[in-house]
Amino acid sequence: STILKGIVGYTLSADGEKVLFRAPPNKIGIAEAKPDQDSSKTLDLSHLEQRIDPRVEWAQILRDAWRIWRDWFYDPGMHGNDWEAVYQKYAALLPGVTHRNDLDFLINEMAGELNAGHIYVDRGDEPQVERKAGGFLGAEIAADASGYFRITKIYRGQNWSEGFRSPLTQPGVQVNEGEYIVAVDGRP
Repeated sequence: STILKGIVGYTLSADGEKVLFRAPPNKIGIAEAKPDQDSSKTLDLSHLEQRIDPRVEWAQILRDAWRIWRDWFYDPGMHGNDWEAVYQKYAALLPGVTHRNDLDFLINEMAGELNAGHIYVDRGDEPQVERKAGGFLGAEIAADASGYFRITKIYRGQNWSEGFRSPLTQPGVQVNEGEYIVAVDGRP
């Protein structure tokens, strides 16, 4: 029988009594492990905070990368490396890590000690600066004596490329140089 419909993942509790589930778009809920439970009843997690100490996290990531190679590398002899000594060598450099890119570099260097092909290190989480999308029209605009703004030049852009499109030259937009902006979003 079906316990929950419309979910994208779940974990059953150790005693088999409860189900922790994930529902679209990004909701978490707990339900009884009985048929026909309601997946719309989810938890409010908006008040939760997580404090992360990057240096502690980076030390763990380095250790995990080292351990994964230790446990899964095809040559148990690690191509002649004293793998514990390799870890100590790179762990000693952790105090100099100030950004996730530094850690990725360190992990890549550690991987290089194996002198083996097909060892890849994916970039980890990198801090992102919060950006607000600009409302650029791709045009030169000048104040006019009439009190309106006149479009004096439209930049054509490269409409085939997502990052270089010119909004005023998109299909269906009928704007020409010399015309006036008399309203924005229907407001004068």
